[in-house]
Amino acid sequence: MTTNSYGTLKQRPLHPKQFQQEDIREQRTFEVVDNLLNIDKAFIHEQRKQHQHRERLLSAYLELIREFDYLPKRVLLDEFSSAVKHIYASNEEDKRKEKEFMQITNKVCENLQEEN
Repeated sequence: MTTNSYGTLKQRPLHPKQFQQEDIREQRTFEVVDNLLNIDKAFIHEQRKQHQHRERLLSAYLELIREFDYLPKRVLLDEFSSAVKHIYASNEEDKRKEKEFMQITNKVCENLQEEN
């Protein structure tokens, strides 16, 4: 006896009741937020924005890690850590230089004002 394979089965569609539950949950969430004070609405909005940023960041990390998943985990962690340290150190150096520049220009401005 032989069997024929015509490919894989498609995933069955979700039951309409599940769609309703998701819609109801989303609607209730929006209703709760709509009833909040404006300052609380702004806070919730900021929380949602932060969550979206984290989600995008995690997605980018996953894509990058999948690209180099043949490397040992320790190598990925070490190099990622090195990159983060490098970027933040250079940002701090830029801030330090900017602060020094502002101090110098302030002194120059003070000297010019004293001369006038």
